[in-house]
Parts: sequence; C-alpha cells; structure tokens
Amino acid sequence: MSNTTAKPPTVLAIDDEPGILDIVKTVLEAEGYVVLTAANGPAGVELYKQHWRDIRAVLVDYMMPGMNGDAVFEQLRQINPAAPVLLVSGSADRARQSGMLTKGLRGVVHKPFYLDELIRQVAEVAQA
Repeated sequence: MSNTTAKPPTVLAIDDEPGILDIVKTVLEAEGYVVLTAANGPAGVELYKQHWRDIRAVLVDYMMPGMNGDAVFEQLRQINPAAPVLLVSGSADRARQSGMLTKGLRGVVHKPFYLDELIRQVAEVAQA
C-alpha cells in the first residue's frame, strides 16, 4: 500500500523583520510549503536543529543584529553540511556572497525581491 499524499516540503525563514517573515510565510504557504519562522539567528539555528531532517530550504537574512547571515550559515552547516541555504540580502557584498557560495550556499535572493523569483528559487532548492 503506497502513501499517495506526500508530506509538503518544509521551509525555514530566518529574518529580523516581521513584515518580511509574514510575506514569505503567506506566499510560500500558498504554494504548498510548511513554513517555520525565526526572528533572529539563534532562534533559527535552534529550529533547524530540531527539524533539519524535514527542512528542504532555509532562507537566511544577511543583515541581522547579533548573529548575521554568514554566522547562521556556518552554524547550519555544522548541523548538516548539506544544509539547503538561500541567503536573502539587500546589502551583503559580492565577495562575501561568493565565499559563501563556494562553501555550499545554494543561492542569493536579492532584496527587494519579486515574489515569483522567491518562489522559483525556493522551489529549485527544495526539489534538489
């Protein structure tokens, strides 16, 4: 007997701007994703620790107080070296992004982003 209803993919969004988290959650849930949200880096890392086996994509804001996106990315990679991370950035410099891409970052979503571009990039990472 096969299971015909596949479990929807889970996405973790980490951003210190509540408005961004609300938009991302609403848009991705409408696309069929389960969306977990965290308002800062440490909370995001903790959520990833708890659910990493189910999470198919992680959206990490680059500019956050306390723990920036680079530090969050490094911690997620310690939990799972294949962590499927997309950096969300309006200001991270290209050299920093290139360095993160060589370490396994899956892509960069540039702020301000178009919702269809966000959906496309998340789908590419979640299906990989």
